[in-house]
Amino acid sequence: MHRNLQDDSNWHPWQGGRFLPGDSRATAGIQDRDPSGKLFFTIVAAFAQFEREIIRERVIAGLENARSKGKVLGRPRLGDSLIEKAKELRKQGMSYRQIGRELETPESTIRKRLSSVR
Repeated sequence: MHRNLQDDSNWHPWQGGRFLPGDSRATAGIQDRDPSGKLFFTIVAAFAQFEREIIRERVIAGLENARSKGKVLGRPRLGDSLIEKAKELRKQGMSYRQIGRELETPESTIRKRLSSVR
């Protein structure tokens, strides 16, 4: 089911291959072509959109709460010592792949960090 009323304007219960048009399992016998059926599906869609917005607000509030408590969010950064070690290994002629294996860090991360440090 869609989480947005705008997305639901052309939605039918049998879309997505699960049900065929006219299949009563899809709509529990509710006709989506008459006014009462359209009203029912509009109300269901409105509740779905409301639920999605509530979830979004709760996630944002949780992230703000964590930040206010000093929690550092996201992936941990590579330490400066690791970057310095990678620079030294690169000067010695090691490839990015070899440096990544040596430092147990993805090659792409080493490549990005060394190219931004220059």
